[in-house]
Amino acid sequence: MFSPIKKYFFLLLIFASCKTSSVIKSETTVYPLNQPGYTQVDSSILQLYAPYKVKVDSLMNRVLIKSDMSMEKGIPEGLLGNISADATLLQVREIYGGNSNTSVDFCFLNNGGLRASLPKGDITVGNVYSLMPFENEAVLLTLSGETTEKLIDFIVQKGGMPVAGLKMQIKDSLSTNVIINGKPFDKSKTYGVVTSDYLAGGGDNLYFLNEKLKMESTGLKIRDLIIKEFEDRNKKGETLNAKIEGRITYVK
Repeated sequence: MFSPIKKYFFLLLIFASCKTSSVIKSETTVYPLNQPGYTQVDSSILQLYAPYKVKVDSLMNRVLIKSDMSMEKGIPEGLLGNISADATLLQVREIYGGNSNTSVDFCFLNNGGLRASLPKGDITVGNVYSLMPFENEAVLLTLSGETTEKLIDFIVQKGGMPVAGLKMQIKDSLSTNVIINGKPFDKSKTYGVVTSDYLAGGGDNLYFLNEKLKMESTGLKIRDLIIKEFEDRNKKGETLNAKIEGRITYVK
């Protein structure tokens, strides 16, 4: 069976696919489908669609937490990237970490995968879906020290990326003072790195990640991890906040 959300998009697909003739003239009409029981439009498709629209809206409008500030992307570091990477790392450690023999040392994401800012005030499920509209899964990579160094160099070339559990400085286009999970980077060690399945598969030109020693699928969607982290903080009586804390900085 389709979930309410999937039915919603399925009906949109049906509605679109039924229109096979060429467009001569277009007109736009706004129907109040948010109102339950709306039946003024003589269309079986719209009448079938309306209750699911109401259901989807109720799911998307559910408040997860209140935010003390608006959060946007930034380079080399941004509030939005920090909170997203933190949520992903913390939740993977909590939910999946105990099921793996690999340590969960740090997380990196890409700014291109963060598609919307978070507002000040109520943060809803819909806000997180706008932030992370893709079905990206969190995966845990085991990387050698050499491959980890390539990843660090890649982050330098990008001018910074959303990270958690990793701190570094950039000087003369090179990394320095790299700290991973509270300890100085050691090229002789292996590291457990959380990221999206898209990036792990070579997306954003991260082809060298094919050198990974191991990849574990957590079965956890990054969007769901962010939602759960926000819910967990709200249950503790916390509000959402972030700060620029020098995870990636330029030095002379």
